[in-house]
Amino acid sequence: MTAAAGPGRPTSSTPASSPSTSSTPTTPTTPAAASPAETAGPPPGERLLRVDVIGTVIFTVTAVAAAAAPDAFRIPAAAVAIALFVLGCGAFLWAYGIAVGRSREHEIGIGGLFFLAGDTAPAAVRRRFMALFVAQIVVAVATASVRPFTSLAYGTMAPVFGLGLMGLWGARYGRFGPRRASRRVARSATTPSATKPPATKPPAGGQARSTASGGTGSAARAAHGSPRAKPAGPARQGSSRRSSGGARRARPRPR
Repeated sequence: MTAAAGPGRPTSSTPASSPSTSSTPTTPTTPAAASPAETAGPPPGERLLRVDVIGTVIFTVTAVAAAAAPDAFRIPAAAVAIALFVLGCGAFLWAYGIAVGRSREHEIGIGGLFFLAGDTAPAAVRRRFMALFVAQIVVAVATASVRPFTSLAYGTMAPVFGLGLMGLWGARYGRFGPRRASRRVARSATTPSATKPPATKPPAGGQARSTASGGTGSAARAAHGSPRAKPAGPARQGSSRRSSGGARRARPRPR
C-alpha cells in the first residue's frame, strides 16, 4: 500500500501483511486408556448382587411380618430363613472350590475372598455387598430379640446367604496378586548349597593294607629319623656268640 506524497513529504510504502504459516509438524494426541473403574457398564457379577438384594428383601418382609403377627407368618419366616441358609452354604462351598483352583496361580486370602477386602473388588461393589450383609444381620437379631424363644430364631442363620454370595463374587471376579514362592524355595535359591568332596574308593585287597602300612611306617621313620634295620645291641651280640659257640661244640673232634 502506497501513501500519497505531499509537498516536501517522502513517500513510504508498507508491505501487506501475509499470513504466517508454521512449519513444525503436529503429532496427533491419543486419548488415555480409561481405568476399569471408569469404564461404562454394569460391574461384573451383577446377577449375584440382584440375587442378594431379592433374598434380603424377602427375608426382611417375612421376618418383620412374623414379629408383628407370629401366628400367621412364623412358618413362612422360618422357611425363608432356612432356605436362605441352605443357599448360602451352597454358595460358600462353590466359592471355596473356585478359590482352591485359582490358588495355584494367585495368592488368595480369607478377608479378600469372603469380605472383598483390599483391592479385591471395586468400592461400589464392596459397599453394596457389605450393606446387604449388615442389613441381614440387623434384621435377624432385631426380630429374634422381639420374639425370643420362637421360630424367629431361625432368622439368625439367614446372613450366611449374604456371606456366601460375597465369597462367590470374590472367587469368580475378585482381583488377587500372583502366588509367591514358598520360603523354602526362596531360601534355597539365595543360599548356595554346601558341596561335599567326592568319596574316593580305596584299592581292593591286600594292596590297600600294604600301601597303608608301608605309608604309615615310612612316615613314622621319616618323623623319628631312624633307619629301617634295628641297631645291634648287647643282647643281640650275646645271642650271636652263644649260637656260634654251640656250632663249635657240635663239630666232631679228629682222632
